[in-house]
Amino acid sequence: MTAVPWADTTRLATADQIARFECDRVGVNEWLHDKALAARPNVQTTLYVDADGGVIPFAATTMVIVNVYEGTSAQRAGSREGSSVGFLLAQMGVRTGLTGAGIGKAVLREVMAASVRAYREAPFPLFVVDAADEALVGYYERAGLRRLAGQFRLVTPMRQIAKSFDTGK
Repeated sequence: MTAVPWADTTRLATADQIARFECDRVGVNEWLHDKALAARPNVQTTLYVDADGGVIPFAATTMVIVNVYEGTSAQRAGSREGSSVGFLLAQMGVRTGLTGAGIGKAVLREVMAASVRAYREAPFPLFVVDAADEALVGYYERAGLRRLAGQFRLVTPMRQIAKSFDTGK
C-alpha cells in the first residue's frame, strides 16, 4: 500500500484549523467554512494534516437514511418501504494545487475503511456519497458506486465495500 501524503488526522473543532484551506470546488469551500462547525453534532469532519498542521484534504461523514425506492435491486437490498440506512461521505475536498495526485482516492479509501469498521460493529446496508457536482459523479462511479436516478447521490452495498477490504482490493 502506498504511503498517504498526510502526517496525521484530527477532528474539526475550531475555525482556525480550516482558515487557510481552499479547494477547487466553491460549494465545498462554502460548506467547510460556513457550515461544518455547526454540523458537528451530526457530522464528523476529519482533517488530514501535514506536519505543520495544514489541512491537505478533509472528509465529512455521517449516517443517513436514503430513499432508494427508484434504485437498482442491489441498492434497494435491505430497504424498508424504499428507505435504507447508509454511511454517508457528505463532503470531501483536496487543497487547491494538490488535485490529481491521488489524494482524493486515498481519502475515499480511508473513509471506506472507516465505514467497514462501523459496518462490522453494527451492520447497515449502504455506503453513500454525495458528489459535489456532475463532474464528480464519474469519479465515484469508477470507484464502484452507482448513481441514484437524477441525483448527485451514489450508493453501493456495504457488503461489496467490506468484501473489497477482505480481499485487499
